[in-house]
Amino acid sequence: MNPELTAQEMNQVLQEVHQTLTAIPGFEGIAQDSYSTQRLGGMTNLVFRIDTGKDRYILRIPGKGTEEYIDRVVEIHNAKVAAGAGVSAEVIHADTKSGVMLTRCIDGIVTMTPDEFSKRDGAAARAGKALKQIHSCEVVANPMLQKWGAW
Repeated sequence: MNPELTAQEMNQVLQEVHQTLTAIPGFEGIAQDSYSTQRLGGMTNLVFRIDTGKDRYILRIPGKGTEEYIDRVVEIHNAKVAAGAGVSAEVIHADTKSGVMLTRCIDGIVTMTPDEFSKRDGAAARAGKALKQIHSCEVVANPMLQKWGAW
């Protein structure tokens, strides 16, 4: 978790994570002490690694106001297309109304910032390969992620 948070703030975040997780079908009865939570990067969302000891997941809680510029129906469709193309994690749960998404965790992942992208050898080639995989798959990804129009 973020070391800059007070104990009270950290507890509130953990409570929100638990409430969000237990609202997902299949996780309703999970006890808060049966998993660990690690805050990951994210510019507009709260993103957490959830580790049950047996399975690891990524829980995305959308940031306030993100529904104003992200079409969650399109986003979820594209997340599933990317997973089907083998370039992203399996989507376990996604809610178009709330924007909550739970995916399998891919070990060793990092948030790819412009700085990380420029520092990692082969990042551009891997990105190109991933884009080719998506564009070569039979299911079409929808480019209309922003509510104000296409990219």
